[in-house]
Amino acid sequence: MRVRVRRYGGNIRGGFNRGTSASYDSYIPLVINPLYHQYLCVGGGSEFKCGGQGTTGGIIAPGKPSEDYHPYNRPDLCKPIQGSKCVEQCVLGKLASSQRPFYVLLYSDCQRWSKQVLKDCAEECKGK
Repeated sequence: MRVRVRRYGGNIRGGFNRGTSASYDSYIPLVINPLYHQYLCVGGGSEFKCGGQGTTGGIIAPGKPSEDYHPYNRPDLCKPIQGSKCVEQCVLGKLASSQRPFYVLLYSDCQRWSKQVLKDCAEECKGK
């Protein structure tokens, strides 16, 4: 198993969570679109559990888990993260939790949530 970070170009609400990765990923470079959806996947082979931070509506709203998938036809869009089994289990626990912080674009959004989960899990698993 491995942990992967997925950066998914789209609109400011995360846009294309439930489609195929034949979206705007290849056409909008992150340099000109900093409002991409980012989430985490844990797994290997064809079995991945993915998720992240979403919004219940709008750029300032209660947060909720996002419904994400591993891009089976575009694995190059994921950045593998080296992590121990402890980190993988920690990330899986965070993905399974329904609790998410209040969503505020550019403050507590999908990008910051996934980075914070990785940081928290690395800290929690330090020395394990």
